[in-house]
Amino acid sequence: GKLRYRVQQYNPYTRKYVKGTKGYITSSTKYVVPAYYQTVPKSKKIMIINRNGVKSYKRASLTSKVRKYKKGSLLKVKKVVKYKYSTRYVLSNGQYITANKKFVIQK
Repeated sequence: GKLRYRVQQYNPYTRKYVKGTKGYITSSTKYVVPAYYQTVPKSKKIMIINRNGVKSYKRASLTSKVRKYKKGSLLKVKKVVKYKYSTRYVLSNGQYITANKKFVIQK
């Protein structure tokens, strides 16, 4: 059969499951898309879309903040690196930023 997961909302404050919140979710690729970009765009450019901007860091673990890029900034990308369960863009200056689709789009 098809792979589905039975889920239910849990309230950590009362330490009980919430009534009427049972259901199933699917892992079918028709309905689920990755939250992070996995490849470098052909143009090697990305644009910041988050209204608060995006910070760049020295390491892939996103520690040691270097600077902040404002919404609408165009950045050049060298490559994509995997970090645990997410991916990071390596910029042309060697800094790292998130590859989360809620923060950047490929140009």
